[in-house]
Amino acid sequence: MKLLTFLGTGPYAETQYTWQEQSFTSQFAPAASSRFLQASQVITFLTEDAQDKVIEPFKASLQPEIRIQPIPVPLGKDQAELWQLFSQVSQVVKPGETIAFDITHGLRSFPLVGLLAAAYLRTGFSVELKAVLYGAYDIGRQVSPGYTPMFDLTPMLTLLEWAVAADRSKRTGDARYLASL
Repeated sequence: MKLLTFLGTGPYAETQYTWQEQSFTSQFAPAASSRFLQASQVITFLTEDAQDKVIEPFKASLQPEIRIQPIPVPLGKDQAELWQLFSQVSQVVKPGETIAFDITHGLRSFPLVGLLAAAYLRTGFSVELKAVLYGAYDIGRQVSPGYTPMFDLTPMLTLLEWAVAADRSKRTGDARYLASL
């Protein structure tokens, strides 16, 4: 199973990530996600600055048997660069594969692009989406210092399906897809 993730330049503070009765201490949420989900490969999208600053500590945080594939991406400073990022994410996944995303880190727009790519890959390429994990560091600091809960945002993709179904119903009068949801 592939875990796709984004890394920025930080700051990254060590915390104990928790998800489904599991916990792992790291400064990188994707290191915890890779353990929780038993990923065999981590594909990491990162800018040039992030490549220079965090890729080595990130590699060291992963289990030795996990293959890591760093992919340089643009900053996303305009619409063309955001589409390039979307394309790069989409190209590393083959139809029918099982994947997961960790959208905790990276530049602010990257998690949104990742979530939309996940929806696209699931629908357009019959990709099995195991999870879309987000480490809620700030919530952990407020609720239980030293612990960071991880949330699976995969059910939120259902909202996109509802939007498509509502649009189809409105445009065509065919409410079957909406009814099936």
